[in-house]
Amino acid sequence: MIITIFAPICGAHFNPTVSLVMAIRGNLDRREALAYMLVQIVGGCLGALFAHLMSAWIRFSSVLLSEPGCRNDSPSSSPPSGS
Repeated sequence: MIITIFAPICGAHFNPTVSLVMAIRGNLDRREALAYMLVQIVGGCLGALFAHLMSAWIRFSSVLLSEPGCRNDSPSSSPPSGS
């Protein structure tokens, strides 16, 4: 769906390789291709960074929100006794 939305604006090539091939074929100005590739690489890196930060925040907030005694990952915790 995102390709359909952005196709009229930028050709919907989100991959730097596609931009490079389009520049080699002459379908895209070399200066414009360089700008596209730079933004694509930076966008990919920022997306990966945000994904890692969200994952870390979810783990961190689950530790903060857990009630005392509910966590079972400390070495001193003993397994629940059977009834």
